[in-house]
Amino acid sequence: MNMIKGLALTFGAAALMIAAVACSDEKPEIPTDAPVVQSISPGAAHSVAPVSSGSMIPRPANAEGLIAQSRIIVVGTLDQDFEEIMIGGYGPDGKASTDPEGAMAYTDYRVNVEEVIKGDDTVSAGTESFVFRMFGHLNAQKTEPTSVIFKLPEPGDRLLFALGKNPDGTYGSGPEGLIDIESESGMYEDGRPFAGGGTTAELLAQIRAAISK
Repeated sequence: MNMIKGLALTFGAAALMIAAVACSDEKPEIPTDAPVVQSISPGAAHSVAPVSSGSMIPRPANAEGLIAQSRIIVVGTLDQDFEEIMIGGYGPDGKASTDPEGAMAYTDYRVNVEEVIKGDDTVSAGTESFVFRMFGHLNAQKTEPTSVIFKLPEPGDRLLFALGKNPDGTYGSGPEGLIDIESESGMYEDGRPFAGGGTTAELLAQIRAAISK
């Protein structure tokens, strides 16, 4: 069973979060009217099908891969305040549609920035916070059964965020963009180990070294 609907959110170079049923063995086809999203390559853009924060998104094999797929990389903490919204696709003006037709559930978090490791024209040294968007409603996962494999992070979580930028200026990711900065061994926030292995400290050192080259 495939529940793909039409909101595209970037999670790195040009990948998007999809609302898909977990463990589905169907491969979604790219719709002809799929939203055009920004690539990290200047001037490059292409249409992609929206993807789910619960789908099995390929994860980077090493620090260089994580850097390449990310618009920004920051260390930060999720604020206690968050907003649960229903939105559809992005319009030509970059704004997310609030039309209830085809709208889906998303949670907008406020990330309090501790360190900007890789920035862009919006998030850079001195930035105090920004909005981070993920598929699903945080409160719903606490009270209702969910078919999504990955649970949304909780307010207060301190993470390494490796994110893409959405057309409306918010930032997005699936689980492949959230690394548990508090764990000794390098692992994603959902408990899966980072493919490159090693400790969290080693991973951070590799990221900083690669970006400073």
